[in-house]
Amino acid sequence: MRTDKRSDLIIIVSGLRRAGKSTLINEIRKDHLNASYFVSFDDERFFDFTIEDFQTMYELLIEMYGERDILFFDEIQNIKG
Repeated sequence: MRTDKRSDLIIIVSGLRRAGKSTLINEIRKDHLNASYFVSFDDERFFDFTIEDFQTMYELLIEMYGERDILFFDEIQNIKG
């Protein structure tokens, strides 16, 4: 995987509960820490998060951490819609 070029590639990691999906994501992230954002939707601050909130969240991530090319979402199925 290359991080020096933009890509429209989306990778979905799915599987049974407690199968190691989050661990796998964290292992992949180690090679991309300065080029990525990580958001866990298990965090209680996201309980009322909706699809409409993604743009605001993305803008806040850029403001807080600068522009990055990779987004890792954990437990995204918790978001309705």
